Amino acid sequence: WQSPQRTPSAVRANLVALLAMVRRAQGRLHEARRMAAEVLDITTRNGRTLPVSGALLAYLLLGLIQCEQNELDAAERTLRQSAELAREYQVTMYVILTQFYLGYILAAQGDLAGALQLVEQAETQAGRYLSPLNLREFVGFRVLLWLRQGDLAAASAWAAQDKRTVDPDRP
Repeated sequence: WQSPQRTPSAVRANLVALLAMVRRAQGRLHEARRMAAEVLDITTRNGRTLPVSGALLAYLLLGLIQCEQNELDAAERTLRQSAELAREYQVTMYVILTQFYLGYILAAQGDLAGALQLVEQAETQAGRYLSPLNLREFVGFRVLLWLRQGDLAAASAWAAQDKRTVDPDRP
């Protein structure tokens, strides 16, 4: 028996998932969506997704793309599948990211308070598992939610506090 992580199909799945992430960042959503679906096809055996990091990334990307294409119900189902798989395989980073991105769906549905609650819950766990770039995305979305709620006091307080901690050399 060979670990799924070491098989050529796992390597291919991981590489295609990374390329799908790049395509999404480039705004090439249809191509990214096709690639994410390909990864899920490669990593699914007998109706079960293998514990391959590319599969987790593909679920996350597919959910985000569905959200961006206003397929909110499908996006929620996909992200919940992502969270379930991440919990099953104990990949905390993806559990946190999925929870955060479910906040995008709630915000798109008009539930700003629910979105803010998800974002803040994810943010409390994120420090140990996510990159500084991810953490800035969390903060940025939280501030955006405050502004959409009309909570200028919270956004202003954050801006005043953040101004004191800004590193001028930080990109």
